[in-house]
Amino acid sequence: MSPLDKPRERAEILGVIHGMYANYLVGNRGAIDAVLAADFTMFDSDHPELIVGFDQLNAVRNSRPAGSEVPDESLSVFGEHLCFADRLAVATYWLRVDFVGPGSAGREPELVRNTAVLVHGGSGWRILHIHEDVHGQTTQTA
Repeated sequence: MSPLDKPRERAEILGVIHGMYANYLVGNRGAIDAVLAADFTMFDSDHPELIVGFDQLNAVRNSRPAGSEVPDESLSVFGEHLCFADRLAVATYWLRVDFVGPGSAGREPELVRNTAVLVHGGSGWRILHIHEDVHGQTTQTA
C-alpha cells in the first residue's frame, strides 16, 4: 500500500519521528524512550556497535560527557518517505544537523541518512529499529 493510502498513519509516524528529535533537543529522555518499542535496536551515528534495548542505550547515553544532555544543535528533518506492510512501517528521511553552540564556529552542517522501522501496537506507533548514517558535511539547506 502506498503512503498516500494511509494519511492518518503517515501523520502519526511523522509525529513520532519529529517528536523524538524535538525531545532530543531539550534532553527529554523519557519522551524519547516512550516512542521506542520495548525490544528496539539502534545503530547510533556516534556509537559503532548495535544498541539493543534500554540498558544498552542508557549505557551509551551515560558514557557521553557530562552536560551533553541538551545538545547545542539545530535539527531539520526532510525528504521523508514511508511505506507500509501490515503493522510495520519503514520511514526513510534526511536529518540536517547544524551546530550552534560555543565552539561550533566554522563547523559545517552534517547530513544524516536515517531509516526507522516502526511497529503499530495497542499504544500506537513505536520505533522498532533506527539506523543513522552520517552522510557527510554539506552546505545544502533542508
